[in-house]
Amino acid sequence: MPAKNNNDLKKFLHFFKEHSDAISSNEESAREYLKSQGKDPDAFANELLKKIKKTQLQINAKNNEETFSKLNSLKEKAIQKAREIFNSPGFSFLDFLKKEKFSLQNRNLQDLGKEEMQSILENYIFLKMQKEAQENND
Repeated sequence: MPAKNNNDLKKFLHFFKEHSDAISSNEESAREYLKSQGKDPDAFANELLKKIKKTQLQINAKNNEETFSKLNSLKEKAIQKAREIFNSPGFSFLDFLKKEKFSLQNRNLQDLGKEEMQSILENYIFLKMQKEAQENND
């Protein structure tokens, strides 16, 4: 039974394609068909373009949302890792910066507060993790 339905669907889609190809084989016949159906060809085309643009924007929004979600997750992991490193016994911020060959321009590192050091560490680890993730995807 499903094979018969599938075959009927294929026949219908083939008929539909042939019919639409015949109607839209040239611009004038397509315009005449739309007019015979009571549609304004220009308004119909504009409406289709709007739908296409809306769909493209929705796809872009979904992709951006997924990217944002991945970055948020990565940022949370970076914050957690930075806290673990920062709170580990014997951690020295200056030694960490030297080991990572990290440079801060025009800053006296002794004047940094605990929150500033942790923020720098979090951002550094986040950027490093982001770079690694991009390299793995490429």
